[in-house]
Amino acid sequence: MQNQSEVTFVYIGKRLPKYAEKSLGIAREFSGQKVQVVGNNAIHKEVKDNSVAFVAIEDFYSSTDFIAASKFLSGDSHFRNGLWFRSLERFFVLEQYMHYRNLNKFFHAELDQVLFRTDILEAKLSDLSYSGLYLPFHAPDAAVASVVFCNSKSVLKSFLDFTCSGSIFLNEMQLLSAWAKVNPQLVFELPTPASEINERRESLIPNARLLSISETGGLVDAAQLGQWVAGIDPRNVPIYKKPTNKFIGAKNTFALSQNQLSQISCKFNVNSRLLTLLLKDKSIATMFNLHLHSKIHSTTMSTVIGMQNFLDLANLSYPIRFKGTRKIQVMDYFITRSRIVLKNPVRFLTYSLRRAYSELNHNFVQKFRFK
Repeated sequence: MQNQSEVTFVYIGKRLPKYAEKSLGIAREFSGQKVQVVGNNAIHKEVKDNSVAFVAIEDFYSSTDFIAASKFLSGDSHFRNGLWFRSLERFFVLEQYMHYRNLNKFFHAELDQVLFRTDILEAKLSDLSYSGLYLPFHAPDAAVASVVFCNSKSVLKSFLDFTCSGSIFLNEMQLLSAWAKVNPQLVFELPTPASEINERRESLIPNARLLSISETGGLVDAAQLGQWVAGIDPRNVPIYKKPTNKFIGAKNTFALSQNQLSQISCKFNVNSRLLTLLLKDKSIATMFNLHLHSKIHSTTMSTVIGMQNFLDLANLSYPIRFKGTRKIQVMDYFITRSRIVLKNPVRFLTYSLRRAYSELNHNFVQKFRFK
């Protein structure tokens, strides 16, 4: 049985991403929880921190059910090494992991999170009498499993069974949301900065329950706050733009506006390891995580001084570019273009010539238009 508070990370693949080691170090330093990695045996040697526990997926997991479910995902199977498929498969891994370790609950976080005293959140949720899946939502059709608490094997199995119900979904975010709408009594929405600042009291899922701060002890970041303070993945930024923070996504009625985000700051307590969300210098609530979509888990961030320095930069009123993001962006751009050339050099050359001709023709017209 599980006694000590524990955060479980799942990674399916042959190599850990470069930021993972730093992310695990941050979790060990600031989460207040024991850190558990569940991953393929091939990455065991890459988990170098002896205080981080490791369980090999091969010791307990069968992918049969996931393979059947994956036929209903329409997302690009090659995008980011199968991101959409691995994001769903982790739930199949977690369900079998619960049985393997005889767990009656788990607290799971994605690797690109920065966790702050999530032991408090896990303890508060464990004290509640509701059985189900606890997670935040970015919109009614987008559940974001940045952090997830589950205290029921049967509820998790209900979601996995739903994946094979016949409907086609782009990714696990849409799938979780669709399942939640069919099973609102099994879903508990975790409060976010958007739900709190906008004073929303009803769940984005009809008939589901939105938990209060008094029940959770604080707020969780689905995605928006982390993208504001640290930006999005540099690989998703067009090459003609330099990656910065202060990112605003597509218009979303349920999210915070740019004006609201610009009034937010984060205060870090070096002694308690608590992160507090401030609005116009007024305390709003404890923040348990930041979703660092940009994955800038630098070495210095795993120390209290480094974390404070990072948040000082994030709190600046103007956009900044974090070290290394432009390099990642440029490298990915040329690697992607190189693969296109190697795959179909004639087509790439034809496209390039047409693009060059179009630009030259446009410049020629502009040159003589104003003479």
